[in-house]
Amino acid sequence: MHVIRTPSLYDSDDGIVETAFRWSSTILPASTESTEFWFYFFVNLGLHIVYRVGWFDPRNYDVDLPWGLTSTMSSLLTFFVVLYNSNAFGRYQQLFDVCKELFGAILEFTSMVKARLGSIPHQRRATRYMLASCYIFLLEREGGGITEVEWAMLYDLGLLSWVEIDALDLHASDRQVEGGQAFIVMHWSLEVVRDAVPEWLERDDMMSAFFDKAFQIRSFQALTKNLIAMRIPFQYFHIMTFMLTVNLFFWGYSLAFMDTYWALSTFFFIQLIFIGLRELCAALANPFGTEDVDFPVNVWLDNLTWRGAELLEGA
Repeated sequence: MHVIRTPSLYDSDDGIVETAFRWSSTILPASTESTEFWFYFFVNLGLHIVYRVGWFDPRNYDVDLPWGLTSTMSSLLTFFVVLYNSNAFGRYQQLFDVCKELFGAILEFTSMVKARLGSIPHQRRATRYMLASCYIFLLEREGGGITEVEWAMLYDLGLLSWVEIDALDLHASDRQVEGGQAFIVMHWSLEVVRDAVPEWLERDDMMSAFFDKAFQIRSFQALTKNLIAMRIPFQYFHIMTFMLTVNLFFWGYSLAFMDTYWALSTFFFIQLIFIGLRELCAALANPFGTEDVDFPVNVWLDNLTWRGAELLEGA
């Protein structure tokens, strides 16, 4: 998350030609960078050259493949790709909504801290711990663990001290598993709230409000983690990839022996579109990273930190 990345913006009022031929921040570079794309392209090109110079004509050996015979497989592939992309984007949209609800709940917690805790030092500590919990949770989503650079970032932001960081890092090292640190820091925030409330054992109504809000934040974190873990089954992904592979072979073979040079460009764009759709599915599977399609988490966290500080210090 220390890599600064801004969201890919676009204007829906742009012309279709301008939008269609945009290259940066699209899935097209990922398509052309794949080995399969160029393998099938050069096979198609090689077969077409062999056909053009008269070295091989599939009709002479009854191995020609009329374009109409590929229509059934093409229809099945189109159906599966559209359905897969729909499911992938639905999950992507759900992750977006949960993240926004998570940030909203943290701001609500900050508002409660500001309104109900009289001690300013306790307000600040409770808020920074809750913000740190959010940072740690999202950092874990990116790489499965937190690096020294990312710990240093949390220190530079003033969210955690090195003593606290060492304690959290030791917790992860002892268990050799991901997770736990975000919930621990959230618990620290609740302990600060408890210490700031006089006779807190007799203030069940007030303490329950803080605990309910904190556990709501925790539930959003758990839902995000579960959604990432619950990917579309591999068997579904496999059959779609298998059909794509078979169709690319059939399309490339059939188009290679057509008496028009437009067949080459047709196959090129067919590959570009279908391999691009497959790459898009893979990119949507985990939107926490540095790809163009991923969430601009660093921007969101900057906004959350700024709005939290404004609420706490400026209200």
